[in-house]
Amino acid sequence: MKLNPITALSDLLGKLVIEHGSAVITEKNLAFLRDQMAATEKEIARLTVSLEKSESKHQTLKTQFQNLKNENKGLKKKIQIYEKSTHDNLLDNNQILILQCLATLPPENMLPFAPIMSACSLSEQAAHYHLQELEDKSMIECEYINGEPYWSLDHDGRGYLIKHKLIS
Repeated sequence: MKLNPITALSDLLGKLVIEHGSAVITEKNLAFLRDQMAATEKEIARLTVSLEKSESKHQTLKTQFQNLKNENKGLKKKIQIYEKSTHDNLLDNNQILILQCLATLPPENMLPFAPIMSACSLSEQAAHYHLQELEDKSMIECEYINGEPYWSLDHDGRGYLIKHKLIS
């Protein structure tokens, strides 16, 4: 069979048109893909910067958290120290005698230094020492009347005596 040159030429032109159309479509598809790639690269760059900022912020917050944990730990230790009852251990016998002596007074009454020293059989220096220790522990109160110290039992002192069954 012999080919008709016009048919052959027509077939070649048809193939050329089809290939040219495919090439145009392919070119458009490639251009679209390039645009998508460029947009994706921009998005990746933006997300990378955002990630770096987030990681930096995370590190800052992590450091702050660790600092706050350490501060919290220190504050807990301080709280434990201050919450420890100063009355858990028995006081010195002379301090207990002073508290018991002051407990015999009616409420709101105070006793001067000399009778406390005498009633507890303490030297002046020992009496001063024990009275100061008890005052520092908020177990007794001191008021000066005409320049002379007068002592009374404070709530914590009375509580200590009752807690340890030293008075009823």
